[in-house]
Amino acid sequence: MAGRYQCSEEEIKAIEQKRKENKDKQAEARLKALELRAKGAKAHEVAAATGFHAAYVTQLVGKHRNNGLAERRFG
Repeated sequence: MAGRYQCSEEEIKAIEQKRKENKDKQAEARLKALELRAKGAKAHEVAAATGFHAAYVTQLVGKHRNNGLAERRFG
């Protein structure tokens, strides 16, 4: 079973900053999902707030863990 997703305060601030700088609506939704998840929301809660499927939220988190915010999908 996978461990609980945890982010440092620095990572949360980086996500918040990226959201402020972002102009792409699709990337904004993905960043919002990451931010909610990083702040402790469960995947199904993030899914309800963003309209994404919970499995997709989990995929986003994995891509963020592996590639950080440099990933093209994050703006």
